[in-house]
Amino acid sequence: MFLKNKIIERRKLLMIIFPNGLSISSMVISTALGHFGRGFFPYLLFPNYRKLVSTVKREKVLVITKSSTRFSYMGNFIIKDPRTWKYVQRLPNMGMLNSHGLTNDGVEKCAEQIAISRKKGFNVIPSFYPENKDEEIAIRETLEAVELFSFHFGTEKWILELNFSCPNFEGIIAGNTYMASECVAEVKKRHPNIIVIAKTSIVHAYHFYTMLEDAGADCIHAINSIPYKALYNSASPFENISGGGVSGGPAFARAFFRVREVPKYTSLPLILGCGVIDQRNAETYFQVGKRFKRPVSVSMCTLPARAPKQARELILKFGN
Repeated sequence: MFLKNKIIERRKLLMIIFPNGLSISSMVISTALGHFGRGFFPYLLFPNYRKLVSTVKREKVLVITKSSTRFSYMGNFIIKDPRTWKYVQRLPNMGMLNSHGLTNDGVEKCAEQIAISRKKGFNVIPSFYPENKDEEIAIRETLEAVELFSFHFGTEKWILELNFSCPNFEGIIAGNTYMASECVAEVKKRHPNIIVIAKTSIVHAYHFYTMLEDAGADCIHAINSIPYKALYNSASPFENISGGGVSGGPAFARAFFRVREVPKYTSLPLILGCGVIDQRNAETYFQVGKRFKRPVSVSMCTLPARAPKQARELILKFGN
């Protein structure tokens, strides 16, 4: 519950600090440093991206990885196959359309590599996607994933994001609220020292936030990239593969219209994001927290890849 969380004011921002002492930095990097949370190819070839990665490490910015699944999964985008690069496209106004499709090496490898990133000094946490449509299997695989992460991290006190919002599975996520709540409840029941962040989508009903809080979630991350068909009145270039998700500048107005209402449905601290490409966007999200007297962090996902220099400036501007 939010009321048990301490609130401090630093640089005029309310910072999220949980009862077990873990915290979330004011600015958060989500997905843009890859599945292991320390940067990834081909972006590491570029000096400004490497400088951003260095700043993220030095400033202890919270890094949320790209989501992993219980077992390795082959989605649409495969970095080693240039024929699939078309599934990540740039849009005007620092935007991006992607139909990555959750390609990942599975929890076993990701947990091992994230543990290495943490030992190197990165403040990185895993994101896990319980993709199975069967509730019992989804819960079992989530708990197995938690055990693997805990083993590799060497502690039962860490932060986990459960991603219930992959835009390439829109038909699934709109109706997954009960399964998601049960996943949260089971993790918290068996691992009370793990902080659970629930990542949500624009297609979820507002009452979902109340359900997540009742289930024991510690924090809400709202929202993921917006499904193309929810943003535009036209067919997506990826129409045959779920349409893809839009992030960056084109998504900001719609995302903000959504997340400004979220505090009415939950008392939990919030990570707000989607569409952050400049200081004005970040400040607009921070204002939601001030309006509701709620600690809020702001996440960046597309900006670090599209314009790492600007992302670094926002980190230095708003600090931890």
